[in-house]
Amino acid sequence: MNECPFFVNFEDQPSDDLSWMFAAYVNENHPWIDGILKEALEAELVDSFDGYQSGDPDKVVQQVYAIWQILQRHGIKYSDITATPKSKFANAQIVRFLDESVKFSQANCVDGSVIFASILTKISIKCGLVLVPGHCFIAFDLSADGTLDPTSETCLGLETTMLGSDKLKPLSELKLLPATEKIETQKNENDASAKTFLNAIAHAGEVFKEHGGEFLDDELGLDYQIIAIDDARELGIMPLATPEK
Repeated sequence: MNECPFFVNFEDQPSDDLSWMFAAYVNENHPWIDGILKEALEAELVDSFDGYQSGDPDKVVQQVYAIWQILQRHGIKYSDITATPKSKFANAQIVRFLDESVKFSQANCVDGSVIFASILTKISIKCGLVLVPGHCFIAFDLSADGTLDPTSETCLGLETTMLGSDKLKPLSELKLLPATEKIETQKNENDASAKTFLNAIAHAGEVFKEHGGEFLDDELGLDYQIIAIDDARELGIMPLATPEK
C-alpha cells in the first residue's frame, strides 16, 4: 500500500502516467488534522481557518503559515529515505501514510507534501502536489478562483523539506516556561519559523519561475506537473484508508 506507482512503460506499448495516484495518499478526513488546527488556534497563530472567506490573500498565507509552524513544533523532519521499489517497467515511490509520518516525525518530500495537502484541503484551500524530476513539493492558491497556474501571481509553492530547519519547542513544553522566558522564546522561535517559511516559498518560486511554462505544456512531457487535489477528488480519486496495525 505504501508503494505508489507513478509511471509504467512496457516495451512496444504506450506508456502510462499514473502520477495522479499520489492524490490518494492525501487524506483530508484524518482525525489528527483537527488536533493540528486546534493547536494553531490555541497558540493564537491565526484567528480562524476559514479558507477564502475573508477574501484577503494575506489571511490565506497566515493560515498556511500557522500550519507550517505547528508541524515544526511537532518535530516533523525531512528524511530522504524512500526505499524506492525497482522495476524494469514501472517507476514507484514509497509514500508514508499520514499516521506513519507523524509517529516517526519523518517525512520525505512526498510525505511532507501529502501532510500539507491533507490539511490545506481540510480547510478548503486549493492545493496540489508539485512533481518535478526527482522531487515533490506543495502548491497552494491565494484565490478561490485560482487554478494553481504556476505562472500566475496567486499560485505559491512551498518547499516542505525545509520544515525541519528550525528546532521549535513543542507547545506543551513552551507553556511550562516562566512567563518572561516564554515570551522571549516564543518571539525568537516565531521569527525563525517565519523566516524559514518565507525561504521555503521563495525556493519553490524559483522553480516556478524557471519552469512555469513546462507545467502548462503537455507536449514538453510529464516531468513537471501539479496534481490538483480538488481535480483528483472530482475524478473519484479518494483518500486511501490507513491500514490498521
